Amino acid sequence: MKILHTADLHLKAPNSSSGVGKYSERMETLHEIIKVGKKEEIDILIIAGDLFDSNEDGKLLRPQLRPILSGLPFKVLIIPGNHDECSFFKQENDKINKFFYGDSCIILSDIHKPYETDEVCIWGFPYEDITEIAILEKLNEIKTRFMPEKFNILLYHGDLADYDQHFDRLEFDKDRPRRYMPIKLKNFEDYNFDYILAGHIHKKFEITLVEKKNFPISNFDDETETKIDSGDKTGIKINDCFFIYPGSPVSITKKEDSQRKVNLFELGEAPRPYLLETKFFEKKRINITDKTFSQIEIETTSILTNRHPKAHLELILEGFLNSNILNYDEAEFEKKIKTILPEQGITCTSSYIQMTEILESPLYQKFMKKLNSMGKPEDELKNLHLLVLQAMNGVEL
Repeated sequence: MKILHTADLHLKAPNSSSGVGKYSERMETLHEIIKVGKKEEIDILIIAGDLFDSNEDGKLLRPQLRPILSGLPFKVLIIPGNHDECSFFKQENDKINKFFYGDSCIILSDIHKPYETDEVCIWGFPYEDITEIAILEKLNEIKTRFMPEKFNILLYHGDLADYDQHFDRLEFDKDRPRRYMPIKLKNFEDYNFDYILAGHIHKKFEITLVEKKNFPISNFDDETETKIDSGDKTGIKINDCFFIYPGSPVSITKKEDSQRKVNLFELGEAPRPYLLETKFFEKKRINITDKTFSQIEIETTSILTNRHPKAHLELILEGFLNSNILNYDEAEFEKKIKTILPEQGITCTSSYIQMTEILESPLYQKFMKKLNSMGKPEDELKNLHLLVLQAMNGVEL
């Protein structure tokens, strides 16, 4: 059985309050994912929360999604996330009225009601505004129902409370005042999940391993020896559980500044990142210190020539602007650089510092005279020169 896993599409309706300019590229991403699913002949597509950017978007897009998510050669399993937790059903007294999103689509809105086949049992844990203790209580309720003869998969949308021990710190916004469905990875050690397919963290594709305690029987092949592409980890034990954040399949903010991926794997094998042809943000930096305009132009042209066609490029000009070398002052340089940039698809950020005042200061000239008399190699002199400029930036001259 082959599974494709994604999350956090954040679809926006064109007529919603903030959907202008975002509807097309995010809807194109959904079509791209379905295209990949057909090409790879998957059995199940999993969307681990935040298919929609808001409940309003879910309501407005529901009629449009029904034909898209109907008649597919695979099932589409979805759990609600923190942005769209009310988009898939409505609670009326003691009754739950489920909304229809297409005949290929299955909404897993109750952790006690998994999706089952002969090979796999998939438990959907929809987002709720609950504490870690309440999360563990819910997991304990289904613990005795695990099926050791099948692969057990948990779909989860939330934060890791111990993120700094397992993932890149930049993946998370450490200044946020709250966490969404927070849980520690070590808490999953007491459950017999083979995969935890998660959502909520956008930045990039991330895999870590959870050691399953007290579960000597595993569905993984004893001969399996795997290397995980995203983390370059090796030596996976056959009773380990994979925890995967696939990252958003399209850049939602500028923090998602690399080509986007989904998680593609076959049961019993390690998850694999699969590159998508979807919109993403990309940053490229050019240090203009001691460079002529011709050198800057060559470097810029190389970046433009090699950029991905789906990339929204931010070109960052940094370092120190030396008007004596460039033959342009700041205003002239800005006009000149714009002549070699295309009108669309690129943002140019000028983070450089004007160094003319530093160059003319007696302190700088005295220091450089001493430095040049030391007979150091050219590369070392360049590095020391840069350190001098950085040190003197901000010094009252």
